[in-house]
Amino acid sequence: MPGKPPKKKEADLKKQRKVHAKGESLAQALPAGRQPFPIVALGASAGGLEALEGFFKIIPPTTGAAFAVISHLDPKHPSMMSELIGRFTAMQVHEVTDGLAPEPNHVYMIPPNRYLSIFRGKFQLKEQEKSPGVRMPIDAFLRSLAEDRGDLAVAIILSGTGTDGTLGLRALQAAGGIVFVQDPDDAKYDGMPRSAIQTGLADYVLSVKEIAEQLATLLERHFERKGEPEDETAPGVIQKVLMVLRSKTGHDFSLYRKSTVGRRIRRRMNIHNIKDSAGYIHYLQEHPDEAELLFKELLINVTNFFRDPEAFDALKKKALPELLRDKPDDYIIRVWVPGCATGEEVYSIAMVILEYAEETNRYYRSQIFATDMDEASIGKARMAVFPSNIALDVTEDRLAKFFVTEENGYRVRKDIREGIVFALQDIAGDPPFTKIDLVSCRNVVIYMEPELQKRIISLFHYGLNPGGILFLGPSESIGARMDLFRGVDDKWKIFQAKSAIAKEALPREGFIFRPADRKRAKEPVSGPAKEINLEATVHSALLSAFAPPAIIVNVRGDILYIYGDTAKYLTPAPGRPGLNIEQMAREGLRFSMRSALMAATGHKKKAVYRNVRVKINGGTEAIDLTVMPLSPAEEEDALFLFTFKEVPEERAVTTGGQSEGEKIDKGRMLELENELIYTRESLEATAEKAQAANEELKSANEELQSSNEELHSTNEELETSREELQSLNEELNTVNSELRSKMEQLSHSESDMKNLLDSTEIATVFLDRDFHVKRFNASATRVVSLIPSDVGRPIDDVTLKIDYPPLSEHARDVMDRLSHFETEVKTKEDAWFSMRIVPYQSLENVIDGVVMTFVDITDSKRAAAEREVFFENIVQTVRNPLLVLDEDLKIVMANKAFLELFRVRREETQGHMIRNLGGHEWNIPVLTELLSEVLKTGKVFEDFKVEADFPSIGWRTLVLNARKIRAIGEEGRSLILLAMENVTGPPAKTTN
Repeated sequence: MPGKPPKKKEADLKKQRKVHAKGESLAQALPAGRQPFPIVALGASAGGLEALEGFFKIIPPTTGAAFAVISHLDPKHPSMMSELIGRFTAMQVHEVTDGLAPEPNHVYMIPPNRYLSIFRGKFQLKEQEKSPGVRMPIDAFLRSLAEDRGDLAVAIILSGTGTDGTLGLRALQAAGGIVFVQDPDDAKYDGMPRSAIQTGLADYVLSVKEIAEQLATLLERHFERKGEPEDETAPGVIQKVLMVLRSKTGHDFSLYRKSTVGRRIRRRMNIHNIKDSAGYIHYLQEHPDEAELLFKELLINVTNFFRDPEAFDALKKKALPELLRDKPDDYIIRVWVPGCATGEEVYSIAMVILEYAEETNRYYRSQIFATDMDEASIGKARMAVFPSNIALDVTEDRLAKFFVTEENGYRVRKDIREGIVFALQDIAGDPPFTKIDLVSCRNVVIYMEPELQKRIISLFHYGLNPGGILFLGPSESIGARMDLFRGVDDKWKIFQAKSAIAKEALPREGFIFRPADRKRAKEPVSGPAKEINLEATVHSALLSAFAPPAIIVNVRGDILYIYGDTAKYLTPAPGRPGLNIEQMAREGLRFSMRSALMAATGHKKKAVYRNVRVKINGGTEAIDLTVMPLSPAEEEDALFLFTFKEVPEERAVTTGGQSEGEKIDKGRMLELENELIYTRESLEATAEKAQAANEELKSANEELQSSNEELHSTNEELETSREELQSLNEELNTVNSELRSKMEQLSHSESDMKNLLDSTEIATVFLDRDFHVKRFNASATRVVSLIPSDVGRPIDDVTLKIDYPPLSEHARDVMDRLSHFETEVKTKEDAWFSMRIVPYQSLENVIDGVVMTFVDITDSKRAAAEREVFFENIVQTVRNPLLVLDEDLKIVMANKAFLELFRVRREETQGHMIRNLGGHEWNIPVLTELLSEVLKTGKVFEDFKVEADFPSIGWRTLVLNARKIRAIGEEGRSLILLAMENVTGPPAKTTN
């Protein structure tokens, strides 16, 4: 049974109604079903009831928004959340039913064991999966809310454990909604709030009280702006904002869709409560952090695993077979995913490729380049760790196959992660990747203007191999570039690059994200020709004629510049491309180049290796290898020049009388000497490094020994604590078992009471000591207008269906006097009830309110009325005079024969004592005594003669008969039927 509501609750609710009465006009501005209105989703789990109570006590009941409460409920038991929340708000609270359309200023509660979503303005319910650990109702609702309401969606994440709501926030913020998160210090359980904050999507992190106040302000501002011109969407305003953004971040969004930019600007203005665009431009100029936040919002980094699962099925079943038709079994598929956000799409594609390889018994591998402009998103993608919420999007089979379960979620398998390279890239400003087999760019170009879309599509075609696949989002297309692609799946926007089309030149126009200071190529101008620089011309000619091939490298051996033809000495290595000398040096040259670079680095001077043998085209050639430092810069910035000079054959080996075998031995000896020199130098360097490492290891070992002692001590303390916790856990288990038993007993008692009250069909209402409604059964609604949210309301504020104003007065009187009260009451529908009010006595003999019962006596009343009419008709048809007397001997009824005999009217008899009729002729003591005896004993008297001079009719002799009868419809009340016969003869002088 719910506890008593706060004493000030009713006063607070009345105060809310008065203060916010003017807010009704705001709600009326958005009639249900005609105009969209905001919907506020409140996600809560453990500790959430306390937070919800605090929120609904403060939020005004007339904000014009609807509120949907999504909480984690026990799937096996009915929920009382509607009744509990109804105690704290003047709004109507409903448990959602399938197909229900939300209305402003109402609260809607998710039922147990159901997922809630909203589609085209109506709630939809779906049964939750039975698998443990995958129930994420908050995420599911937030995603649907983002699609249905867009920038009219508001999410509030309150106290709870786990990560539910984290993924849904991304979709909601991408749609332009507002995100509130309860301050973890204010939350009873901070798991859900902290997870939401870590996404970086929270617009406000506040206490529950501050959330309610700020939300009320935002909603009021929303309705105030309704109908006003939105100057932030004007082209001039957008241009000014983008100019400030470009100067602050170096990124140009001038070819971004203006509608999207306008919505994002309006959203930021609402968050900061800025009313005009000029104020926001000033705020943007003064706050660099705001420019970064606006930049991140314009990127719209929202994604999830296997977004549109049917699209990925089409990729696997249609696109990959087409792409790999003529490829070898061990082909490496090169993939480029621009705009990868936090990596879900990238890993999804990698998994699809692995699945396809397994299904076709091939050894395909993937080399994926994933790029994005947002460095923070790239950092998250590199970690390859995702919350447990992804179970909404990833099947159990894929979770088990491609992920490793961790404490707070899932980690992508290491071998999948190692096949992906994440990098920062601006697809509109940086060169594309080339020789690509698959480009997946889903839901990115949709936010660009058509001019930029055309450039990007051409860019993708430039990077793709002939026959390569382009994978776009379901709302995107290649526009007019059908000359570059053919359709593979029109529904899911999968295209294949046409191999017969000649590659277009790489677009060189400046795109939207280029820094503003990018230099443009100078156009040729007419004028006198410049003078020829003879010195430069001669210098260039001499270099071409006499300078040997050369390369410039850094201290790590990365090639930075190549002069001349070095193909005889350097060649790309198989596998992942690289520009390091160790990867590109031909056989026989690698050791010498490494040794020469080490010598030049260590001694800071030129190093020369002569007669180095290089394998070229199946044979060997001798060269002189020279390396020299180019500048006295710091070691990490130093540059070195390698030159390759061919050695004439006559110098490479000894001439004269040497035999061919001796020449070969001599060349082999020189090669071995060079390798020996390199090996010796390498060993010396390795020995020095080993000695230094040994010293470090000794120091580290000492620190480890010290740490080990501390850990040993800590371990003993932990062991003691573990034993204490184990003991405490056993006690808690015992208490929990007892509590569970008590809860089961309470549940059974509740069920018994409910079934008892419902089965009796007796309307019953329980009031507490403050005369607030505490409980009622279904039958009570026939007498009192009650709904579940009325629990906690004073009985005086509840509309009664009975016409009985002093009801509450009698209830108070019963409470004060500890007495009972019973009466009959009639409803406005002419139904009769026997009302009984008794004190409510607890098991501790404490009077804690009253119980009102209403027994339906409508049928009894109707039958009594019918019997009364029947009886009266009988009495009226009897020819002998008849009287009906009550217990006081008052006349209840006189029939027509009596009235005609004594010539009196009905009003002269009915309600009068029999002894007072006429001139008191009926005041006969003996008759009075006989009638009283009839009432007491029930005996019948007959033939009692009365002779008297009656007014208007004269002398009459009457014979009386009397018997006791029961009153109709009034059990326990006795009446007398008195019959008389006129036997008038000669006048007599006495009366017997």
